[in-house]
This record gives sequence, C-alpha cells and structure tokens, in this order.
Amino acid sequence: MDRRVLQEANPAPASANVVVVGAGPTGLFLACELRLAGVNVVVLERSLEPDRTDKAHGTIGLSVRVLDNRGLLERLGRQGLPEAAPVFFYAGMPLSLALLGADNPVTLLQVNHRELEHVLEARAAELGADVRRGWNVTGFSQSEGGVDVVVRTAGEEDRSVTALYLVGCDGGSSIVRRQAGIGFPGSTDEHTVDRSAMIAPSEHVSHGPTLNAAINDAANLGWKLAGAVKGWAPDTLLGTYESERHPVGERVLMLTQAESALMAPGPTSPPSAASSPKCSATPAPSQ
Repeated sequence: MDRRVLQEANPAPASANVVVVGAGPTGLFLACELRLAGVNVVVLERSLEPDRTDKAHGTIGLSVRVLDNRGLLERLGRQGLPEAAPVFFYAGMPLSLALLGADNPVTLLQVNHRELEHVLEARAAELGADVRRGWNVTGFSQSEGGVDVVVRTAGEEDRSVTALYLVGCDGGSSIVRRQAGIGFPGSTDEHTVDRSAMIAPSEHVSHGPTLNAAINDAANLGWKLAGAVKGWAPDTLLGTYESERHPVGERVLMLTQAESALMAPGPTSPPSAASSPKCSATPAPSQ
C-alpha cells in the first residue's frame, strides 16, 4: 500500500509529549530513547520516503557503545561489540593506536547511513513511536505550557500538533533552528532548550563525525527530556544538555576544519624565481 494512503488512514495525532522534526538516524534514535522512557512521541518528516543518498558510512567510539547498549548492533547484523581499531586514519594519515592496548576507545562500526536509518525506524515503530512521513512543519509557536506545531500533510492538509517539547533533528536548514533563533556556526548548533531544542544536524550533513556527535546528543537529551516530561527532573537538568554537548559540537567543527585543511591540495608547482622575494642589502631599521 502507498505510504501516503496508509498514513492518512491512521488517526492523525493531535498532541504528544514530544514532537521530533526529522526522521533521519538522529531523530529516530531520539524517538526510541523517549519511548523506552515511556514518553509519547511523534516524529514528523517532510519526505515521503527514506533518504537514499550516500552519506555517512559508519560510527566510531562512544556512539558505537550507545548503539550496543540499546541492542541495536544485533539488529544491524553484528555479533557483539566490534573490536577496537588498531589504526585510525585522520586526513588520510594513519595513526597507530596499538600502544593504547586495552585502553583504546576507538571502536569502529561500519554501517551505511541508509541501513542505520532503516533499523532505527523499525525499532521506533516497534516501541510505539508515531512516525509521520510527508508531514512538513511550516511553523510553531511556544508558550509557557508547550508548543503548537503547524504541519502540512502529504495530502496538502494543514494540521496542528500540540506538544510539551519540540526537538529539531531536521538538518542545517531546520525550521526549528531558524524560528527558535538557535545558531548554526559552521556545522554544529547552539544547544538551547526551553520548549524547543536542536540536535546537531546530521540528517542533512553527510559527515561521519557529525552523525557520531548527533547520536550522542540524542542519548544525552533523551533521558533528560523524559525526566522533564515525567516530572521527576529538577528544573536545571535540561540546561545541562547545552553545557555538556555544545563543547563537543565545537570540537567536531574544529577537527573537521583541521582535517579539511590538511587534505586540501597544495600549490601545483613551486614559486618561480621571478616571483620569489629577493634579498635586500638595505639595513634593517633599529628597533
């Protein structure tokens, strides 16, 4: 059955504890985290079909352990935690990690963006998340008690979904980011949380390190958001999402820029003698 027909046949959600915008790996992983904590969540995705473009090809380090802790490695066809990598390539240069021994934290999981998204969408649906494809968020308004999200469905119908919190996982062009006034310096976001939050925009940025950071962002935010919804978290807990994760985003940006600079082509030929600065016999002025 056509996905649009199937969705329109199901009752449309009028409210949820949390609305997540963006059904890429990060938004879907966050939905799984929220459902595991008993939080009602709706995921809104403007595209009718999953993204088939070739993006990140794996995750590394802590994000691999996060996926393992949620039993997702087995769903990806892996048995047990992958072994630590003996070598890691940065800017095309091999870095030997053998000297780290048992303390080596660099665990690599080779998985395509498309495969990871497929597994996470199936898991989110299994846990009871309501994933709505072809639902394009056109705006939202915040109040002290929640967020009213305005959506245009695949059937060109305007609807609204009310939530306690709204989370943008919809990439660099995110409407959540723009309307909430959340910054986008380079390829990482200001992680501000009031009634709306933004996760590093891996959904439409095809870079492995950004996906790693975003999965860990979702793991950090999920339980804190659940605590706020359920009422057991102190008022200050959500604020720690920004203080803990924004520095990580800054480091990802710095490392990405450094890697790009190291891999950039140098001059095609050495400077000619005519263009080289000539030595001068003029005495330098006294200091």
